[in-house]
Amino acid sequence: MRTVYRYELPFIAGPKLAMPAGAQVLDIAVQGERVWLWALVDREETEMVDQEFLILGTGQPVPDNRGVEFLKTIHLPSS
Repeated sequence: MRTVYRYELPFIAGPKLAMPAGAQVLDIAVQGERVWLWALVDREETEMVDQEFLILGTGQPVPDNRGVEFLKTIHLPSS
């Protein structure tokens, strides 16, 4: 059965999330002071894989050798 799960995406360099194999990222957004990721997952999938994410600020270089795929622009609240 497929279900939408929410994961907190830590605002650190190269965060990794353990997600069921085949998980599909649906959205990334800020709620409060945290960054969240929603993914469509198969609840019956037992294989877990570490998905690595790259969070970059405006003007930061994008590594050429990491197979980077753009997912979303997020806007953090001002302090």
